[in-house]
Formats: sequence, structure tokens, C-alpha cells
Amino acid sequence: MRIWIGLLAAPLVMGLAHTAGAREGSPRGREGRDFWRSERVVEKLALTPEQVEKLETTGADFQAQNRELSARWQAGREELQAAMSAEEFSTGEVDRLGEVLAGLAAERSRLNTARMIAIRQILTAEQWDELQTGRQRMGERMKRKMRGGPRGEAARRGWPVEPEAVE
Repeated sequence: MRIWIGLLAAPLVMGLAHTAGAREGSPRGREGRDFWRSERVVEKLALTPEQVEKLETTGADFQAQNRELSARWQAGREELQAAMSAEEFSTGEVDRLGEVLAGLAAERSRLNTARMIAIRQILTAEQWDELQTGRQRMGERMKRKMRGGPRGEAARRGWPVEPEAVE
């Protein structure tokens, strides 16, 4: 039982983190995931208008598939919670629903991989490398900020900061 809860928690957290930044009203979230919507990134990668159009179409297609998958995930989570709260609790039913959710998590992973492949096929090798380098730099900045680098959250709150995190 504990294994199922752990197995289900990780994809749920990933799914919530993924959709939290992708809300329509959140320009930072949309730009972060749909990098071609940022003029600065378009300029830095030297994307052509044709590439931007293909990326927009690809993004919209995958967004529609992800919405459908998210709806199925939410329905499965609700069904699992109902099964867990049922007066006549059935471990077989909980296991079955856990398998369904694990399958949906795998499907989400395949969808994200297919999205990355589609994006890679649109970009040149140089553009792809620059995009990955930029994402890596952004991730490092976020780590520094949270650990207490210049103006970091930990430093502002007065939390202890790991010596290697301070530059």
C-alpha cells in the first residue's frame, strides 16, 4: 500500500507542477514551457517565422492532448480517493486504480518525450544546443536563488545557507 502511495505521489506532484505554470493566465509559465513565445528567446535562437509557426502548432496539439490526459488523471485520482474512503475497502480495486494511474503517468511521460522530439525536429542542432544551454543556466540560477545566492530566498529569510551555495 505504501508503495502505491509513493508511486502515485511523484507523478501527481510532477503533474501539478507542470500544469501550475502552464495556466493560460500565467505568461511566465507559458513562456517558460513555450519558449518560442518569448521575443528574447526567439531572437537568441534566431528562430525563423516558419519555425515559430510550426512550434506554435506543435505546442497547441500537445497542449490539447495533455489537457485530455490531465482530465483522465484527475478522474482516476478522484476514483482512487473514493475507493480508499469506501466503507467496504477493496485492496484489489485500489491496486487496479493504482495501475490505471501508473499507466497514465507513463502516458504523460511518453507524451512529453514525443513533444521534445517534435520540437527537436523543428530546431537546428545549434538552436537545440543553445536552448538546452539556456535551460541549464536558468536551472542553476534557480538553485542559487533558492539556496541563498545573491538575493536568494534563504538569505532573505535568514535561513542557514550552505557554504558551497554562496558565491
